[in-house]
Amino acid sequence: MARHSYLLILGALLRAACAFELNLVAEVVGGAAAASWAFTTFQDSQRKQAVSAADAESKERLEERRQRAFIEPRETWRESELKQYDGTDYDGPILLGADGKVFNVWRGRHFYAPGGPYASMAGRDATRQLAKNRLDGDPDYEPDDGAPLNPAERASLALWVASFEGKYDVVGKLVDGD
Repeated sequence: MARHSYLLILGALLRAACAFELNLVAEVVGGAAAASWAFTTFQDSQRKQAVSAADAESKERLEERRQRAFIEPRETWRESELKQYDGTDYDGPILLGADGKVFNVWRGRHFYAPGGPYASMAGRDATRQLAKNRLDGDPDYEPDDGAPLNPAERASLALWVASFEGKYDVVGKLVDGD
C-alpha cells in the first residue's frame, strides 16, 4: 500500500515537472514531507504508548510476585524451619541460610527453585556449599568432611554473603539446633 502511494506521488511529480509547474512540484513535495513526518510521529507515539503499557504491566506482575514471596522477618530461624521454603512453591518465598543469616532469595527463583542449578541450597543452611564453591551431591567432589573452614573458604563465604546482601532480603539469623 505504501509503495503504491509513493508511485502515485512520484507520478504526480514527474507530470508536474514535465509541465514546468514548479509551484505544483513544491506543493506536492511539501505535502509528502508533511505526511511522512505526521505518520512517523504517530507511529512513535503508538510505540511509546505500547512500551509504557507493557512496563506498567510488568511492574504490576513484579509487585504481585513480591507480595506472594514476602515472608515476615524473624529474630531467629532454625534450619528445620527453612525446609518448607525450598522453592517448591514457585511463587512463595525461598529461604537460604549462609554464615548465620537467612536470605529470601525469591528474586533468583530460577536459580534456587527445583530444577535450578542451585536448588540444593534452597530451604537449608548453604554455608558450607558456598564456602567450598560446590554443590552437595556434585559427583566431581568428595562429600564434605565437615572439617572447619580454612581461611580461603571463609573468604569465599564472605564474598557470597556480601553478594547476597546486595541482592536479597535478610529475614533473620540462623541459629544452631532444630
